[in-house]
Amino acid sequence: MSNKIKIGNREVNEDSQVVTNIKTIFWFLGIVATVIIALTTYFYISLKGQIDDNAAKDLERAKNLKKELVIEVKDVAEDNEQMKEDVWEIKGDVKLLLDRTNGVYQVEPTQNPVPTQPNSPVSSGDNPTAVSPNMSLPPLDSLQTDID
Repeated sequence: MSNKIKIGNREVNEDSQVVTNIKTIFWFLGIVATVIIALTTYFYISLKGQIDDNAAKDLERAKNLKKELVIEVKDVAEDNEQMKEDVWEIKGDVKLLLDRTNGVYQVEPTQNPVPTQPNSPVSSGDNPTAVSPNMSLPPLDSLQTDID
């Protein structure tokens, strides 16, 4: 019992043979190759477009990052300059305090000079602000400062 299918005037069953010629095989292979090449070309062009878009976005991000870094570097340089100015101001204030502690300071001629001990002794040691206990200093309120 074999299954038989009737197509037109011919009967097709399990024992039937299908015969093709070379021309039909080449047409089939040509159509398959064309579809594969078309799909490959489509995906290549699509992928290349996406790569170009991402490259443009990356370039824009790099430019923005460069701008931000330049701004940060400028801010750090400004902060560095401000710190240098502050250090010089602090050094000047420390020198002024040390000079006052040692009795070496100047008073403008329009004001009454504050009496000091010339060449007052400073204790020997590592601390330059340490003074000997027998030294008397003028009151700090009577000294001239930059704020006055």
